[in-house]
Amino acid sequence: MTQDTAITPGTQGHDASNADSPDATLRFEIRPGSDDDKYLLKDRTDILYYLRSLQQKGAMISVYPGEGPQAFLTRLLAIDEKTGNLIFDPSQNEQDNAKALASRLLVFITQLDKVRIQFTLPALELTDYIGGPAFKGAIPGQMVRLQRRDYFRLTAPANPRIHCVMSVKDENGREQHIDMNLLDISGGGVGVLVPPVGLSFVPDTVFTNVRIALPEQGEISASIKVCNVFTITQRDGTTRTRAGCQFVGLAPQMRSAIQRYIMRVERERSELVR
Repeated sequence: MTQDTAITPGTQGHDASNADSPDATLRFEIRPGSDDDKYLLKDRTDILYYLRSLQQKGAMISVYPGEGPQAFLTRLLAIDEKTGNLIFDPSQNEQDNAKALASRLLVFITQLDKVRIQFTLPALELTDYIGGPAFKGAIPGQMVRLQRRDYFRLTAPANPRIHCVMSVKDENGREQHIDMNLLDISGGGVGVLVPPVGLSFVPDTVFTNVRIALPEQGEISASIKVCNVFTITQRDGTTRTRAGCQFVGLAPQMRSAIQRYIMRVERERSELVR
């Protein structure tokens, strides 16, 4: 087996909820036949490229054994192309290790240069690596890579909340206003949580009469086109639907207002961590 970079001591056995990125606690499912397929890598050369990058940078990876919401953190220790295996750091929590070894589906989620990487493995085996225990699993045949958008995305702050209100007509022709939970925003579009009732989000659907209230910036009027739809598994195990939407014909002054808002929030966040 080819020996590669070992894990930095002291990083094992942490719960994935402690990961720096909130994305580490969410799972996305690609819907076959949808536009989401563009995020799916199937070429082995591409997959190995990103796996090597994860290993070289020592990226923390959240591992979800089975369908449960609980995860643990690991790192990719080695890649053996001859045998087609990956070597991962085990958890210091033996219950996590037992679940991982018993699971017949494991979801691996991480970020690489702010781009989400996700893949699944059908099983893990216990092996030995540099005199210690480790997990061994096959190199995945496909990988999800959610690419960086053309515009910088701002994760929507919880306070003050950004209100995204859509005006639609019900089956009786009466207008109703639906306030959606906005997850992120950029000059190119928004990510929203699809409300459980009242709206049907399907790729390529265009919604008009959308109003986004940016705190201290004013209201944005826009039309949005649904580009992709994902199922999200949250920390408590419940599922929600997330839609990535692109602005359609957004006026330049509206786009400028969004960029000013993003710059202000980023500046305020930077000042808080100084």
